Amino acid sequence: MIPAIKDSLLGEIHVGALEVTEIPESYMTDEETQPGKTLDKSAFASALRAMIVSRLPVGLRIERVRGTTRVFFLTWTRQAEKLRGQLDALAAAAGTHLSELVLKRHSRFKGLRSGNSAQGVTACLVGAPGVESPIEGRKSESDVMDGAGEALQLVNNGLLQVFITPTKYSSGKMRTLENDYESALERSHKTVSSHRGVMASQESRTRVNAEAVREAERLQKQLKRLRSRYLGKVSVCVTLWASDRKTAEQQAHRLASVLVGGVTPSDPDEDIQIVLKKSQRDFERALAGRPLGDETVLTPEEASIYFSLPRCDLGIKVFRSSSFSSAVGQTEAQDTSVGVQEPVNDDKKLSDTALTRDFLPRSKVDTLWKIPEDVKKLILMGYILRNRVPQKLRPYGLVGRVIGRHIGVFGDSGTGKTTTAISIAAQAYRNNIIPTILVPGNAKDWRVLKDLYDEFRIFTAGNPDLAPLRYNMWDVPPGVSVSRYIDRMVDVHIAALPTDGVLSMHLRDVFQTMYERCGWSRLSNVRGRSILLTDLYEAMQEVATKHLKYGDDLRKDFYGALEARVRSMLRNDILVDMFNTPTGLSIPELLAHPTIIEMRDLSPENMVLLTGALTVGINEYMTANPARQVGQMLVLEEAHHLVRRVQGPTGYAEPTARQTAIDNIIGMLREQRKNGLGIMLIDQLPGSMAEEAVKLPSSVIIHTLTDPQERALVGGQASCTVDQMRHLGVMGVGEVVAKIPLHELPANIQVAPLPYLVNVRLPRRDWTDAAVREAMQPVFEDFPELRESYPLTQEMHDILRGKISVPTQVEVAPRLQVMGISQRPEADIGEIVSAARFADEYVSRADLAAHGDPLPVTRLLVTVAGKFCSSEEDPVPLAERLLLHAAGMLQAPTDTSVLADILVAIRSHSV
Repeated sequence: MIPAIKDSLLGEIHVGALEVTEIPESYMTDEETQPGKTLDKSAFASALRAMIVSRLPVGLRIERVRGTTRVFFLTWTRQAEKLRGQLDALAAAAGTHLSELVLKRHSRFKGLRSGNSAQGVTACLVGAPGVESPIEGRKSESDVMDGAGEALQLVNNGLLQVFITPTKYSSGKMRTLENDYESALERSHKTVSSHRGVMASQESRTRVNAEAVREAERLQKQLKRLRSRYLGKVSVCVTLWASDRKTAEQQAHRLASVLVGGVTPSDPDEDIQIVLKKSQRDFERALAGRPLGDETVLTPEEASIYFSLPRCDLGIKVFRSSSFSSAVGQTEAQDTSVGVQEPVNDDKKLSDTALTRDFLPRSKVDTLWKIPEDVKKLILMGYILRNRVPQKLRPYGLVGRVIGRHIGVFGDSGTGKTTTAISIAAQAYRNNIIPTILVPGNAKDWRVLKDLYDEFRIFTAGNPDLAPLRYNMWDVPPGVSVSRYIDRMVDVHIAALPTDGVLSMHLRDVFQTMYERCGWSRLSNVRGRSILLTDLYEAMQEVATKHLKYGDDLRKDFYGALEARVRSMLRNDILVDMFNTPTGLSIPELLAHPTIIEMRDLSPENMVLLTGALTVGINEYMTANPARQVGQMLVLEEAHHLVRRVQGPTGYAEPTARQTAIDNIIGMLREQRKNGLGIMLIDQLPGSMAEEAVKLPSSVIIHTLTDPQERALVGGQASCTVDQMRHLGVMGVGEVVAKIPLHELPANIQVAPLPYLVNVRLPRRDWTDAAVREAMQPVFEDFPELRESYPLTQEMHDILRGKISVPTQVEVAPRLQVMGISQRPEADIGEIVSAARFADEYVSRADLAAHGDPLPVTRLLVTVAGKFCSSEEDPVPLAERLLLHAAGMLQAPTDTSVLADILVAIRSHSV
C-alpha cells in the first residue's frame, strides 16, 4: 500500500526518540583491548532482540546536518497514547543492555524539514545479510556500520536509518515455502533404472540436478530463518540531499554501496540490492524519521548487523567510565522518598539527577526539609550513580559519628565543592551539630545558610565597617592548660611566618614572658589579666635586652628578627583592630552559635594567623571539655593555607621549624576524633597540603581533579583503583567519588544540592554586604563586647615609626671585627635599610620577587652586604640580616612564602 494512502486510512505515525549524547571511551576501542567492557556490538543485538520480543518497533537514526552528527534510537506508533509506553520500553531496553550510553529523551520526535531548494534521494538496501563472515580474520559483519559511519562523516548532509518492525511469517507463506522446498528437493535427485546384459539385470543411477540442489539449499536456509518466533521487517535507508538531485543521487548510491560492500548476502545467488527512491514524499518521510523503503524479513541476529553505533569519531561527546560498586548505599535509612518527585518534562537527560525543586511559600510550609523525619539523621549527600544515572532508591550520606572522624572535600575550582560542603553543614546543623565555618575567599555562597537558619552569625574579619570580628587570640579558653595553649600559639605563629629553628625558640620565650608579665602562670595553670598587643611588644623588648646571651652581633641580629615580626603585627591596623581587645568573641560564645567567619579582607599570612588561632582555640577547648556525641563542626575552606606542604631545600632549619609546627597542628586535629568535634577540610589543591593532612579525614569526597598527582594522592586515600582514579579527572559538575568509614569501597555519587532538599527557594535574598550589616546589627546590640577594640596609643605609634627610641641595650658603638678578620667598622643595618636609595631599590625588587623572581632582590642584598665585608668574609649572614630588617621596616614582601624564597636564594649564594 502506498504510504500516503496508508497514513490517511490508518492515521498519522507518531515518533519518539532517545538521543545518544555521550558515548563511553571504552566502546570506541577494540574488544581485545577491553575484554571486560559491558558495551560492545553484542549489547546492541541484545537490546534489539528485547524490543522484537516485546513486539515493539525500533529504529536507529544517524543524522548529519551541516557537519554535525546526532544519533537517535526511534520508536513509532499510529496511536499517540501508546507512544509514551513504547518510549519507556525502549528506555528500559537501553538501560539494561546499553546502560553506559548517556541518553536524552524526546517524547515527540519531529525530525528535519526540507528546504525549498533541497533535492533528496533515498537509497534502500533489499536482501538478507549473512550472519557469519566468510573472510578469515574478520571480526564481525557488524563492522559494516563502522565503515558507514566513516563515510557519513565525509558529507555535509545525510541520514542513515534502520527501521525494524516485529513480524511473524504467516503459516500460509510458510507452507508455500515448504512446498517449494520439497519440490526442489525432489528435482534435485532423480533415480534412473536400465537393463544390462543377457540376464536382463537392472542398473540404477542417480542423476543430480545442480540447479535444483542449489535452490533446495537456499529454501532450506530460508525455512530455518523464518521458522524463528521473532522476526522483523527491516528497511535500511540512506538519504542524501543537495541543491541538485543528481549530486544527491550519486552520494546516496555511494554511501549505500559502502553498506553493501560490508556485508555478505545470506544467499550467494541473491545479492543485496540498492533501490533508489526519488519522490519528494519519500524524502520528507525520511527526514521526519518515519519508516520507508522496501522491507526484508530478517532474524534479530541478521538485523543487528545494521543496528549498532559506528566505532568512529562522530563528533558526539566521549567520556571515560569506571565501575563502582552500587552496594554501598546508606543502610541506616531505607526510606528514600525525601519528598522528591520525578520530573514531568520528558525532554531530559536520563543521566541527570532526578531531583526537582518543589517550592512552597514559607507560610504554608509545615517543615523546612523535604526529608522525612525517620531519615533526618542521615546527612544526605546524594544518590549512587549506576552507569551515570542517579538511583533514587540508593541514597548515600553521613551520620553524626562519621563527621566526628573528619571529612575531606577535594576538587578543582568550579566542580561543586562548596555546594557539597554547604549542604553537609546545613544538614549537620539540622542534626544539632553546630558549624563554625572559616571562609578565606568569596563567602556569598555560604551566606545562604542564614536564609535557612536566621541564627547563623556572619563576621567579616579584616573589615571593621561591616560585621567586625574582635578576638583576643591570647586568651586561654576555659579549662584549657595555659602551658599547652602557649605551645599551640607558638606553632601557629611559626606556621604563619618564616622562622628558623633558633628564632622559634626565642619566639617561644617572648610568648612565655608576655604571659608571665600579665599574671599568667604556666606551671600552676593560673589565669591572669587580658593580654594586648602592646604586652607582646614589651615582652619582646625584655627578651631582647635580658634573655639573649650572645655576642653583640648575634644579639643585634636576633633583636632585629624578633622586632621585625612584632612590628609587622603592630603596624598592621587590621590586626590591631581584630586582636587588640580585652574581651571580644570568646571560644564558648563562638561555639554556642552557628557562625561564618569571612576572611577575604586579610592578607594570606594574616589569614593563616587567624585561622590557626581560632583552630587552636576551638580544638583545645573541645579537648578540655569533651562531649560524648559530635556537637561541633569546624569547616576550613582552602585548608592548605594552614596545613600546607612546606617547600624548601633540606639542610636548613626554617623549613624544618615550620614543618614541625604544621605537624603539631595536624596532630592536634587528629586528637579530636573522640572529643565531639568534627572537622571538614575543603581544598582545590590537595597536593599543596601536607600529606598527613590529606590523610586526616576518614570520609573523603572527591570532585573532579584534573592533576594526575593529586588524583593519586586523594584517590589512594579513598581506596580507588587505577581505573577509578582516572575517572576522577572526567566527572561532571556535582558528581563525586566518596568513601566513608561505613563502607569498604568508594561510591560514585550525584550530589543533591541544598536547594533540592528544602521547601524554600534559596537564596531568598541578595546577601550583599549591606544586607549582612543589617542582619548582624541586633547581635552587636545584644553583645556590645563584640565591638570592643583598643587602638594603639600615640606613644606606641611613635615608637613603631621610629620617632621615639626605645633603649634596648643592644645598640653598641661601632668596633673592630673580632679575630682581626676585618679592620672595617661594622655597618649599622638600621641606617642602611632606612637610606632612601636602598629602600626604593629594595621595594622595587621585592615586588619582582612577589611575582616569582627573587634573584634581583637577592643580588641587591648580597652586593650591599659585600661592601661591608672583607674579601675573606662570607656576605650571606649580613645579607640575611639586611633582609629581615628590611622586611620589618619596609613591609615588603608581605607574603611570607616570598620571604622564604629570598632566604633560600641568599643561602644558596648562587647569584
